[in-house]
Amino acid sequence: LVLATMHSPSVSHAIERIVGVFEGNAQRQVVLQLSNAMQGIIAQDLLPAADRTRRVLAYELLVANGAVRNLIRENQLHQLENTIQMGRKEGMVLMDNCLHDLYCKCLVTYDTAVSRAKHPDRIVPQKT
Repeated sequence: LVLATMHSPSVSHAIERIVGVFEGNAQRQVVLQLSNAMQGIIAQDLLPAADRTRRVLAYELLVANGAVRNLIRENQLHQLENTIQMGRKEGMVLMDNCLHDLYCKCLVTYDTAVSRAKHPDRIVPQKT
């Protein structure tokens, strides 16, 4: 079991940072090893709660299935977002979806959710 921690706003950025540590020729080998060995990545952010008395966890979760492993091997990280969206049944979660859910449950404010979202236009204000 290997666990690592790094500052990264999303799972795709985490992969880029891991691979980026290595020099040119070594990167291809690292990508292959990573795609085969990785089981999952979670990116997390602690947000101020709507009542400002605590913090609320927002996260993005990637499970390394066949499609994810192939995208990593082929350096198609920009497609991970779609794969995560399609992998909801496997437990995958996009950060924007998590932010939207937290907002809809009134755990965070609209402004907080929008400020952390990759696609802020997807978080629609609730009618009061």
